[in-house]
Amino acid sequence: MPGGESTDAYARLAAMRVFAVRAIDYMRSASPEDRRYLLFKFALQLYSKTSSTEAQMEGCLKMIKKPVVDDARFQRVWQNEVLSLIDSYEMNP
Repeated sequence: MPGGESTDAYARLAAMRVFAVRAIDYMRSASPEDRRYLLFKFALQLYSKTSSTEAQMEGCLKMIKKPVVDDARFQRVWQNEVLSLIDSYEMNP
């Protein structure tokens, strides 16, 4: 494997590791309301199966419904989670 390809593969592996760690953090800090959107794909697959029961289909519809827009929550997350990170990371030269 030439040097460029192995470097690219290593960078992708490192990025996937960081993404996985961040997903764990998200699951720990997300409210139950937020967590249900992580299952969207699987809920849609289950809902479309002919063997799904009424209870399963009803549960799936609850998971895939459009979220309610909450401007106050958006502003709270923006202030506490996004803007609080300004200048907390420094790139290497």
